[in-house]
Amino acid sequence: MRLFLIGFLAGFSLLLSLGGAHGTPQKSDPVLHPSVVSLGLRDSGFIHAWVFFKDKGLKKDEFPEAVSRAERRLTQRSRERRSKAIQGSIVTVRDFPVFQPYISQVVSSGAVLRNKSRWLNAISVSATADELTAISRLSFVSRIDPVLLYRKKVELVEQFPVRQKVRSATKDSLDYGLSGGQIRQMNCHLAHEAGYRGQGVIVLMLDTGYFLDHESIRADSVLAQWDFIDQDSITQNETSHDDSVGQHNHGTYTLSALGGFTPGEVIGPA
Repeated sequence: MRLFLIGFLAGFSLLLSLGGAHGTPQKSDPVLHPSVVSLGLRDSGFIHAWVFFKDKGLKKDEFPEAVSRAERRLTQRSRERRSKAIQGSIVTVRDFPVFQPYISQVVSSGAVLRNKSRWLNAISVSATADELTAISRLSFVSRIDPVLLYRKKVELVEQFPVRQKVRSATKDSLDYGLSGGQIRQMNCHLAHEAGYRGQGVIVLMLDTGYFLDHESIRADSVLAQWDFIDQDSITQNETSHDDSVGQHNHGTYTLSALGGFTPGEVIGPA
């Protein structure tokens, strides 16, 4: 099993469509909800928000070429994976990039671009309330949501508490330790005995961060990692970036539950 790790904290929802015009008429009334200001406001005084678009800015006669471009960007591995579950075209509107003219017009309001997502058909920005109000009037903007932020009020003193080991009466070739219950519940021990242990599988994980120095995690299995908050390739807590003490705990838990390997403690399915 090989891993792509991504650490982030954000709140968003999905809205996609196709077939809008390239023009930019204005709406008569703003659609900015007060919660965007209250939930998206940061200490800097700026609001972090997701700006969702109604479509991908494509005309009907531009659709075939967009499909072709998207198909050319797919790796052979992606083609094979999608073909297992999708009949017909393996490309959808989600694969099309966010329409650059939409992005440019939003940024021209004074907002600062933070991230963009072709899957959400949205971009996240840092802006003032006035700038977001102006953005909300653009005809191709469907809605604006706050980028949510959460920090624990009480920091965890002990990051990874040690619990009493529970041994199973069932004899396995691998010493699953505390993870034996979940393994046997899913009959994964039978797959392991048959030689299936995640070979050749790539997993993408999205969580709050990963403590890759943990004993159960094999750092050499990590293909790549990215922190969408700090915009760097370190998903472990960084004191220089004022990460909260327990920020990378949850991702470490889920990663070890999935593919950890410390015999007698935890062994994941993969």
